Amino acid sequence: MSFLQGNPEEWLPGLIELGDIMVDSLIPEAWPECREKMRGEICHEDAVTKVFVRQLHKAKKKICPRMSFQIISQHPVYPSDDDTGIIDIVVMFGGDEDYYLGYECKWLEKKRDKKSDSGLVGEYLGEGGLGCFLSGKYAPCMPVGYMVGYVASGDVAVAEAKVEARMERRKMPSPENRRQVGEMRFSQACYRRNAPLQNIVIGHIFLPYKHNSFH
Repeated sequence: MSFLQGNPEEWLPGLIELGDIMVDSLIPEAWPECREKMRGEICHEDAVTKVFVRQLHKAKKKICPRMSFQIISQHPVYPSDDDTGIIDIVVMFGGDEDYYLGYECKWLEKKRDKKSDSGLVGEYLGEGGLGCFLSGKYAPCMPVGYMVGYVASGDVAVAEAKVEARMERRKMPSPENRRQVGEMRFSQACYRRNAPLQNIVIGHIFLPYKHNSFH
């Protein structure tokens, strides 16, 4: 039996604390190495994510080697009999696949054409981004999840401001607890989900990539 079974009040704090460890320690340790290995390469975000997860594994061995949890890239989920999803990064412990920390990763500030910036913010907040958590496709049993923005320009403050401006226009909840963690920007917002789903707090993580097309 998974130790996650039983009263969620007993194990959820530990899983949420693990999310804090990811934000405060593992991601700041892993991201600079990931960015260095990618060298500003133009590619699909999945390619960045695979390198990022490898570096997160190294960071885990360095910072918290005795903690028992898994960091998985491209994890399949099955929200219904006729629907399948792939979460970019999942942090899981205990073996119960319904309970995990999910991280959906999207490009921001990546030059493709004159409309690309607006389009990428739309993708970040849209059905294939944040919408996956809000609909319950991702993390239906969890009160927390994460969106990760790979900021091609390297300017995380600008990317964060553009995302929040779009949120305001859509009358979405305003992020709170904004802070700088190493090179990245982090904030959180609580979003309503339709019953029987519980509401979910999403952590927004903005990571500087510095795409080669920016000088």
